[in-house]
Amino acid sequence: MLKSLYIDIRNRLRELIAGTEFDGKVFFVGGCCRDDIMGTEIKDIDISVALPDGGICLAQWLHENGHLAGEVSAFPEFHTAKFRLADFPDVELESVHTRKETYPDRGSRNPVTDYGTHEEDCFRRDFTVNALYQNISTGEIIDITGKGLDDIREQIIRTPSDPFVKFDEDPLRILRCIRFAARFGWKIAQETFDAMRTMVPRMEILTPGRISEEFMKMLSDAHPAMAMELLKSTGAMHYVLPVFEQTYDMAQNKYHFGTVWDHTVAVLKETAKQTDDVYVRLAALLHDIGKIGIREEILNKPG
Repeated sequence: MLKSLYIDIRNRLRELIAGTEFDGKVFFVGGCCRDDIMGTEIKDIDISVALPDGGICLAQWLHENGHLAGEVSAFPEFHTAKFRLADFPDVELESVHTRKETYPDRGSRNPVTDYGTHEEDCFRRDFTVNALYQNISTGEIIDITGKGLDDIREQIIRTPSDPFVKFDEDPLRILRCIRFAARFGWKIAQETFDAMRTMVPRMEILTPGRISEEFMKMLSDAHPAMAMELLKSTGAMHYVLPVFEQTYDMAQNKYHFGTVWDHTVAVLKETAKQTDDVYVRLAALLHDIGKIGIREEILNKPG
């Protein structure tokens, strides 16, 4: 959405909650704050409410006072609600109370959540640049980690707390880290990168569906070739498309440069300059994958 629309929604919410129990307790959070600061397109607006069950309570209060278009979609098990303001019926907003998380089952990436402090909500998030808040009532940008704003300026992806713990709790964050780095063309902080390489075996608990979803987003981002190189260098490719591991050192004949992997990444990089069609990019990535089987057949052929 345009920044002007984003500001209009923020201003309207500020007017509506002024003088209520929600005044000073409602925040835009995460990607919308990051994208607003960066000046890029804002896709989704997420709202954090620093009150127990505040996400649902805010949505219900707005509905009861006639400020919504349509009904509230509430999800009590997640303490979230989705709604549309009457003045902006085409924009869906999602609200949730500030949360803390625990991970009692190491065989699952799904946490147990409960109402938490603002600080607990911040440090449970994946990366510093996604842990920024804007107070709707005052307009103040809040950077609890003290690193989010600097990391945007310096173009760095890092976790808000110990990266080894973050990736152990939810190894999908390894793929998300690669995706964000490739989306923006940013570097990954060294400690965060080291933790990704160490904790990559935890990816074995991820479902194929979640891996596929992140992988396709990588291909659709601005720098898909960079994402593929990061999958290789972190070891995550073993859990995404392990067949590619056979191409890393696979030599080619004199009519081709580099290894099969080098050639594949180069083709993907050039294709991405020509089209943002994710399926064309996927075809570029896979165009030489058959060399693995063919090469094996030739090497094993008698005589």
